Amino acid sequence: MNQTKLITLLKSLDKREMLAFKKYVESPFFNVNREIISFLNTVIHFHKKDTAQIRELHRKHHKNNRISLQTTRYLMTDLTRLLEGFIIHRELQRDPWLQQTLLLKGFYKRRADKYFGILHHQILTKQQANAYRDNRYAENRYKLAELSYEFYSIRDNRSADNDLQDLSDQLDHFYMGTKLKYACEMMNRTNILMTDYQQPFLPTLLVYLGKNTAAPVPSIAVYQQIYKTLASPEQESNFKSLMKTIQQHFEKFSLRELRDIYAFAQNYCIRKVNTGRTVYLRELFNIYNFILENKIIFDNDELSHAEFKNICTIALRCEELKWTENFIEKYASSLRADLRKNSVNYNMARVHFSKKEYRTALKLLTGTEFTDVYYHLDAKSLLLKVYYETSDIEPLLSLFSSFRIYLKRSKLISEYQRTIYTNQIRFVKKLIKVNVTSKKALAKLTDEVEKNKEIADYGWVLEKTTELSNF
Repeated sequence: MNQTKLITLLKSLDKREMLAFKKYVESPFFNVNREIISFLNTVIHFHKKDTAQIRELHRKHHKNNRISLQTTRYLMTDLTRLLEGFIIHRELQRDPWLQQTLLLKGFYKRRADKYFGILHHQILTKQQANAYRDNRYAENRYKLAELSYEFYSIRDNRSADNDLQDLSDQLDHFYMGTKLKYACEMMNRTNILMTDYQQPFLPTLLVYLGKNTAAPVPSIAVYQQIYKTLASPEQESNFKSLMKTIQQHFEKFSLRELRDIYAFAQNYCIRKVNTGRTVYLRELFNIYNFILENKIIFDNDELSHAEFKNICTIALRCEELKWTENFIEKYASSLRADLRKNSVNYNMARVHFSKKEYRTALKLLTGTEFTDVYYHLDAKSLLLKVYYETSDIEPLLSLFSSFRIYLKRSKLISEYQRTIYTNQIRFVKKLIKVNVTSKKALAKLTDEVEKNKEIADYGWVLEKTTELSNF
């Protein structure tokens, strides 16, 4: 039963939303079937049970055993429709622009010309006063111009002529900016997943933009430069131009759009680092620093634990130890409460590991139960490194065994993750067993590591191998 749409959606409501939904169902404007109100109260006390069955819900709500089970199914269907209507209502409340355009459509259909004109002017004035000039702005301007054109063309009004030009311009801006944005995303995914996308109109658009010398719309200018940067990654001047273009139009984008824009720049830097251009580590660090200070990276004041870990990784690779400590202390409260302890303890353990304070790192790692699978894997990997650095061979051998079992049994781990962590165990085991007096054995091990880069924390494994060779 927990797989039904009704139960799934009910579980997605927080306490305030659940109370609001009850009021919604109790309102005769939305619901005339009073039986559903009683049924909702039954479901609310019932829906969190993991093993709940429809028959159990039926018996709980209907004391009379003669009532058909189908009656409960009908109630569930009706309640689901009300819940869907409630979700639509909530989303509408969160979108003032959509509310106004729907009202404008209502005036249009009811031929309330005076009020259509007043509201249209208010919406347009508000849009033009908006500082943002992103793709969402162009889309809204296009939709408003389309509605205005339809309204005035039916009335044979000369205003339709101006609206038609505005309609065409805004459609062009919206299409080109959005097309470029998703072309960039497709290229990103092609680089990662080797997916082949078809984009027959893109070459024509790129040629047109290359010839057009007019001042570009901000969203078109930025995504055009992102595309150039991704299409020709070897031309590093494109990246510099991209960062300059973003700064030039920075105030024209919402935080949400800026998050997407800077993500492209970050991914470019990451690919450069992966090809050996470690100078881009500092570029990446500077980007993270900037989007932190400007609150771009946050989603409803929350910082994802994945980004939290990424920032610590880049900062530590740049040897910004003090900065990393300050970052963890400052932004720990921005993490989701249920993941906060894992994130803070693991990343502080990494700081202490970088400072060669291995016992402190060990205490943080062994004193925390890592519930997130990715943190669990990385914590095991870090623990393995701590034991190696401290020459704690017995616990290291024990960890080899438990880590292998976890990698083998966990269904949440991808094959790639299974491979890189298994290889890390394999090569660390070789490091502790290799004959350090044999140059031939050390050379063979070094050669193996250099040829097999699918190893978790490859840089560290190679560093330890090199240390033994130079011993």
